[in-house]
Amino acid sequence: MTRRLRRSVWAAVATCAAVLATGGAAHAGPTPDVIKTGSGAVRGSAGTYLAIPYAAAPVGDLRWKAPQSAPAWSGVRDGTRPPAACPQPKVETISEDCLYLNVYTPSRGGKRKPVIVWLHGGANTSGHSTQYPADTLADRTGSVVVTVNYRLGPLGFLTLPGLQAENAALNHGIQDQQAALRWVRRNIGAFGGDRTRVTLSGESAGSIDTCINMVSPSAAGLMHRAILQSGPCSQATQNGTMEQATARSQTYATGLGCPAGPEQIACLRGKSVSELLSIQPPPGTLPVWTPVIDGRIIPAHPQALIESGRLPRIPVMVGHTRDEGRFITALQYQSVGDTLTEDEYRQLLTAAVGPQAALLLGQVYSSTRYGSPEKALAALFTDNLFACPNIRTARALSTKTRTFAYRFSDPNPPVWDLVPPNSVDLGAYHGSELPFLFDITTTPPFTTAQSALSEQMMHYWGNFAATGNPNIGVRSPLWPRFDSTTPWRDLKPGANETLPFDALRNEHNCGVWDALGS
Repeated sequence: MTRRLRRSVWAAVATCAAVLATGGAAHAGPTPDVIKTGSGAVRGSAGTYLAIPYAAAPVGDLRWKAPQSAPAWSGVRDGTRPPAACPQPKVETISEDCLYLNVYTPSRGGKRKPVIVWLHGGANTSGHSTQYPADTLADRTGSVVVTVNYRLGPLGFLTLPGLQAENAALNHGIQDQQAALRWVRRNIGAFGGDRTRVTLSGESAGSIDTCINMVSPSAAGLMHRAILQSGPCSQATQNGTMEQATARSQTYATGLGCPAGPEQIACLRGKSVSELLSIQPPPGTLPVWTPVIDGRIIPAHPQALIESGRLPRIPVMVGHTRDEGRFITALQYQSVGDTLTEDEYRQLLTAAVGPQAALLLGQVYSSTRYGSPEKALAALFTDNLFACPNIRTARALSTKTRTFAYRFSDPNPPVWDLVPPNSVDLGAYHGSELPFLFDITTTPPFTTAQSALSEQMMHYWGNFAATGNPNIGVRSPLWPRFDSTTPWRDLKPGANETLPFDALRNEHNCGVWDALGS
């Protein structure tokens, strides 16, 4: 698929995450607890500790600098209120002073607990840590769960020569994530966590960032397992080359009145947050702000590093949802009067991939097969941008390290309140597995079968975090280790099924995309 067609899907993913970023809830409880960290004491409630600083506020001269150590504080810090989100559009409570994390501890005590660190999605332009309350996940898995804010958009991923000269590295959002992991290594023992059993996990952009951190030399030794949910490693640095990213950043800076030159960075540091957010990419274009190969934090493309074996030998869980792309088409064609016609669908394909490939894709992804042009387009997005890349990543990982692969296939998952009315049938849409893991308050009630699936998934995730194997200590159906011949675990209510590997590839038309070189 050409970049032109990819732009609409990744822009829509960012839009969907921006809407999601309004969700999340503060947590409170009757029993305050005080924990002493390396920087000072923090008071939580019912085992939850919110808004703990893991780095200094990246403001003033620290804007676009590597994260610095959080300053110590005296007294007891209030950890019962959620932190502000990092600056982004469409979120009410934001602040540049945003490098905080939340810690959720299980109610049962005892020996050191495994640790799950969660990176939110949002195309590295939106989202925040408090979207994903993890009280239940911590209890059900017996894990300490950490959710992390990190710099987003231009504050996290500006690519300019002046910044590289100052820092010898870019990707400040990724650097923040690594600073959070170092905080975990130093402090998680105070919360009952085991610093030698840290699982880094994320969904969408959070999954892509997890993949980046997994192969980043500057994150070596900071994680011991990884979970990649709906964010293929092949999409890391999907914004193009260093030169292209720099050109886009220069256009952005010039738009703010800070042209190239020795004073450019000082000029940008003088801009307010509202000014920095005032320039946004046009709707339907590829997000400007994504990680870039800088030779240090990201030495090469993560997928290439995996395929060449340049990765730590840690267990990995990787997967996607069955209908990733349907939420994207729902956002684009969200009312009965705003549908994609057959002619428009074929014109879109021709403009994106040329007439010859469009003819092939139009046959494979026909309205007759999928029920409508919107569903056909959604299936195309699902297969090309999520399913087949995830299958390739899983295959590459399985030759180097212990790998477990899944597909989330609930045909009627709970729908978040962000979904537009009269939208297409969503199926197992992008992000639909998240309410099965987190206490997302905007989710309608589960059915009995969905509640059972949620319990099963949390047991799998928890045992993977504890041992590197989702099966150990679990009475759930066996999840076979993936080795390019064994099936994937199919996660859906009321079923105990696996997906044969060849059948999975055929269902997602991966042979077609292999032939097209995409």
